[in-house]
Amino acid sequence: MCGQPGTEDPLCESLGSLALVELLLGQLRQAEGHARASLAVAERSALPRESRAGLDHLVLAGVAVEHNDLTTARTHLDLATASAGSRPEPAAAVEAAVIGSRLAAAEGGRERALAVVCGVSRPAAPLHLSEWMADELAIAESCAHLAHGDAGAALDALDAVTSQRPEYAVVRARALLAAGSSDRGLEVLAELSVLQPVTAANRAQACLLQAQAAAERGSTEDAHGFLREALGLARPEELRRVFVESGPWVRRLIRRDPQLAQAHGWLLAHGLGYPRAGACGQLPVMVEPLSERERQVLRQAAQLLSTSEIAAELYVSTNTVKTHLKSIYRKLSVARRSEAVHRARDLGLL
Repeated sequence: MCGQPGTEDPLCESLGSLALVELLLGQLRQAEGHARASLAVAERSALPRESRAGLDHLVLAGVAVEHNDLTTARTHLDLATASAGSRPEPAAAVEAAVIGSRLAAAEGGRERALAVVCGVSRPAAPLHLSEWMADELAIAESCAHLAHGDAGAALDALDAVTSQRPEYAVVRARALLAAGSSDRGLEVLAELSVLQPVTAANRAQACLLQAQAAAERGSTEDAHGFLREALGLARPEELRRVFVESGPWVRRLIRRDPQLAQAHGWLLAHGLGYPRAGACGQLPVMVEPLSERERQVLRQAAQLLSTSEIAAELYVSTNTVKTHLKSIYRKLSVARRSEAVHRARDLGLL
């Protein structure tokens, strides 16, 4: 219904809200598309940042975390936080805390990861938490402990809530395996089939936990089977985070199977520490070098500036910027701006 002039605000907010729902359902590509559509509406209509909830940037941060693109995730999360101001919408505040905690844990900051979660769950001013919000924060807290090998604290965090969500079951199983209770962990995973909705990320992580348990008992063939299933589930949305968080045993299993590594370069490039243009040969080299002006445009694009903002920074027209961007895409063999930034970083251009 938002097709008339003056409806840009509700259109931007609705697209952002839809993107957030899709993110929570694990539909990353759709979530990213609607988040970028929200940003495009804001750019076209010149909506001031302070008048927007920042859900689009929050969703893009969440997508980047799942892709294990921590730099992009941090940039978008900072922009989302700045847009939300001092009184963010509660559900968005909780999800921002979850994403921030995952980022901090991935960067090695256990105390910072826990502080982000506790800042929402136990704020100075009382905040009413719905059951879903309490679950999200408990799961995030548990994951922060698991990232630093404290299975006992991870289980304690989960015990603070009672949940029937698949995400909760998967993290509990992960904590039980980390605590040495493999049998109990596998029992929890067996109950996953009756819980709904189970996202691809939930199913992929469940397969990884089964692979881990199989590897620990010496069933290498079973472990490889579960790993292949997890890779198949994760590939459509490029879910790298679950593999990185699973630990070094995943890397060891993949390295023992060159064909598996070759088939899943999408994961190895960003997920398990291989140089993107190296081990798996997934990306072509540049068609031709970038000009100095194209490098300038690319550096501005990496700061998430809009086309008009780049034009203002470089004192050129928006059409000139668009022409440079098209040339950059062609030379880097990509189709959109985010891919160009990723490729440029991989090639050492940024």
